[in-house]
Amino acid sequence: MVFPLQPAGARYVRRTLYLRRRLAYQFRSLAVSESWELADLARVMILVGLTVRELHEAEEDMRSDHELLIGLEGLTRLTQGRLRRPYKRGFNRRGEWITIHMPAGLLSHIATYAKMDGRSQNDALTMFLRVGILCYLTAYNRFRKSLSRMGS
Repeated sequence: MVFPLQPAGARYVRRTLYLRRRLAYQFRSLAVSESWELADLARVMILVGLTVRELHEAEEDMRSDHELLIGLEGLTRLTQGRLRRPYKRGFNRRGEWITIHMPAGLLSHIATYAKMDGRSQNDALTMFLRVGILCYLTAYNRFRKSLSRMGS
């Protein structure tokens, strides 16, 4: 059965991320301890990180008196072309390559976000993954504490 509202073309895109060794270790150990497939966990953590990051930025925008300046900075970025990326490329860093599968639509949104923020796609995905893992572990620790309080 074919549904008329399904998007045409590839639904998932294969993506390779370069993660620092410590983050890659945390990511892999979390996947093993919780019985997740690596690609599934990556999708979930990136979505959680993206959501939390966007909510945080929306709160800051609402409180900020500098919305006009932020808009002008974005307009300047668009009109002046590429900017220097806010991270330093280091060839002596050690890390790992991890292959994930992401929905094509989500990857295009993340690519737009990365371009507007002056980041590489890898850096944006890594940032969202890191924030997602942090949120997950924080919630899990709170859950365990509440269970230990109930059991006492």
